Amino acid sequence: MTTLRMLAPHLYELYRDAARRRRQPVRLTHRELDVLRCVALGMSTAQIAGQLVVSPSTVRKHLENAFGRLGVSSRTAAVARVFPEPEAL
Repeated sequence: MTTLRMLAPHLYELYRDAARRRRQPVRLTHRELDVLRCVALGMSTAQIAGQLVVSPSTVRKHLENAFGRLGVSSRTAAVARVFPEPEAL
C-alpha cells in the first residue's frame, strides 16, 4: 500500500501526459486565442471588445467559431480545453 501511495503522483502524471497526446490538436486563429485568453482572465464580452478594440458581436462570433472547432458549448469548457494548465495563459 505504501508503494502504491508513493507511485500515485507519478502514475497520475503519466496518465495526464497520455491524455494530452491522445487529444487531437485544434487550430485556432490568433484572434480566437486572444479572445479565449481574455475569457480565461474573467473578462465579459464587453470588456473583451474594449480590450481588443472590436465590437461585442465580433467577440461573440470569435467565441462561436472557437466553440465549434473545439467541440464545446461554453466558455468554461473552451478555456479548459485550450488552457488545461493554469500557467498556460
